[in-house]
Amino acid sequence: MVSLGDFVRHTKTMKWIIVLVVMIVSKGGAQSLIPYLGTYTGMVVAEITQTSDGFRVAGKLPKGEAFQRQFCAETPVRFKESTNEDPFRDRMLSWAVIHPKELRVYDLYFSPKGDSHLRKLIFNSDHTSAHSVMIHDHPPLKAGTQLYESLKPFFGTYEGDALSSMNTNERHLKLSFLPFNDGFKLMWETEIKTASEQAPFHLRKASFTFLPSTLSGLYREDMRVSIFEKARRLHFTKGDPFVWAILHDHTMTVFHLVINENHDYSLQIYRRTLSEDGNALTIQFTSYIDGQKGDDVKGTLQRKK
Repeated sequence: MVSLGDFVRHTKTMKWIIVLVVMIVSKGGAQSLIPYLGTYTGMVVAEITQTSDGFRVAGKLPKGEAFQRQFCAETPVRFKESTNEDPFRDRMLSWAVIHPKELRVYDLYFSPKGDSHLRKLIFNSDHTSAHSVMIHDHPPLKAGTQLYESLKPFFGTYEGDALSSMNTNERHLKLSFLPFNDGFKLMWETEIKTASEQAPFHLRKASFTFLPSTLSGLYREDMRVSIFEKARRLHFTKGDPFVWAILHDHTMTVFHLVINENHDYSLQIYRRTLSEDGNALTIQFTSYIDGQKGDDVKGTLQRKK
């Protein structure tokens, strides 16, 4: 049996081990930042300075817009924005990663209308260039367009087939839109036909619950483990996916953003458009790896109930 004194000494030892690990991680991040400290000119005029736990970047974008971000190290190569606690309240999710010979700063931001934009700033270690690339631009609402406010027409169960642009394997999809408080729950499963006789189908399942955000037509993922608990905090730079949905006319678009093991971002976009009579959903799935387009899946699902 462990005595109280031994328990206290063990607890203090573990505390100092945790502190030491945090110091090592922070130092690793600081060391890897050294090649990127200094002034940049070009499409983006900026200066990067080191802070006690990460770095600060400030400057002007190509159109003259001033920007400033401060990041703290989560790992030696991943950094989170220091002051951005709630992406929907602040309309911004920022992070940074160090790749071979370049520091990448990403901004995902939402306009007051709810459309989303993903921007990448690249700072090379030789300081020869820094530039801005618009990676994803969800088109803003057209003049006179009204948000399709009611979710009720979407509620139901749908089923049908889809085809991928990258392979010819048949896909059978089942999708359910369910009401949840003021938001909705999405549940879907995909059967992908394979060439294997032992396992002729590969089954994928997913489920997300969304609640209204402060932005019109934009829904945030419900981060609660259960209805009796508070929402847990998003740890995006540690691998948590950031998921949101936009209701735009008769189309519900779900975005799934995550940092993969190579420190690139992976963005998956699911668009589901309801037919005028409400009896069918046209679906389109598109994936991107750090801006490079990947698979594209299209199909039509029929309402079952």
